[in-house]
Amino acid sequence: GARFDYKAKGFTVELMDKMAVAGKQAHHIRVTRADVPTQHYYLDPETFVELKVSTEGASASDTELSDYRAVDGIMVPHVIKISQGGVVQAELRILKVEFNVPLDDALFRVK
Repeated sequence: GARFDYKAKGFTVELMDKMAVAGKQAHHIRVTRADVPTQHYYLDPETFVELKVSTEGASASDTELSDYRAVDGIMVPHVIKISQGGVVQAELRILKVEFNVPLDDALFRVK
């Protein structure tokens, strides 16, 4: 994502004032670059997992992440809610997460 190796990618990252998200005073990080919409990341103050990601611009959206569970030592959100203009567009409920599962190359062939 934009936050990782941000300088090499040409992004500016700023720590903003904390904001209330999901009943917590979340760390607020603003990520900017001239040629892409500004993104706002809201991180849990204890675990630093993403609680919410907001994107500005013509296709502004909010993505809320919750119900984190450890899977092979990695915290994974099991509920993802995407909104535009305050209206929920999609809600995903993850039932099962597996990492490094062998897959047949045929799954990726264009038919």
